[in-house]
Amino acid sequence: TTLKDGQVTIKSGFCFDLASVPRPFWPLIAPHELSIAAPLVHDYLYRKGTKIGDQVATRKQADAAVVELMPTDGVRTWKATLAYAAVKLTGWVFFHRDEADPD
Repeated sequence: TTLKDGQVTIKSGFCFDLASVPRPFWPLIAPHELSIAAPLVHDYLYRKGTKIGDQVATRKQADAAVVELMPTDGVRTWKATLAYAAVKLTGWVFFHRDEADPD
């Protein structure tokens, strides 16, 4: 299941930090170059375990949101692919870290 199979509703007031790109990599790919929608949806799915359709999103689905949504915001394929690789590599640290937070 991917985002194409359902919708994600993000509650008003949810805070996120765009794409978490370490500063040394900004000359290659800066946080503001990776769309707004993809990092927003990705962070929300990671922190809240929100449903896509009728299932709770898996980490794999949340990571897939990066490559599915970035092109719709005009992000070049290589940048979306690099962002996807980064979340695949480091995302386990953050997945569902706010589970106790109901909002």
